Amino acid sequence: MRFDEYLQLEDENIVCRKCGHVYCSKEENYKLYAREMVRNFTDVGLVNRPQHELMDRQVIFRQFFCPGCFTNIENETILADEGPIHDKQLT
Repeated sequence: MRFDEYLQLEDENIVCRKCGHVYCSKEENYKLYAREMVRNFTDVGLVNRPQHELMDRQVIFRQFFCPGCFTNIENETILADEGPIHDKQLT
């Protein structure tokens, strides 16, 4: 079962649609098993001013990549002290 452009469900596991890499079971957060790149959100062109002028807490831009084929499977802009969002939950 396909549930986004790069991920699908096979035999109760979340799998990369491009290379077949198995991330984890469907109950887990696949982002915890992906390769992650963390960048300051001002470095990716979202805002041209220093963060401390805009907000009290640090915000980061995370990119998640498949460990098998390095396809960029997801991005999120989030508070730096928060873990990856569990955005695709299958029960």
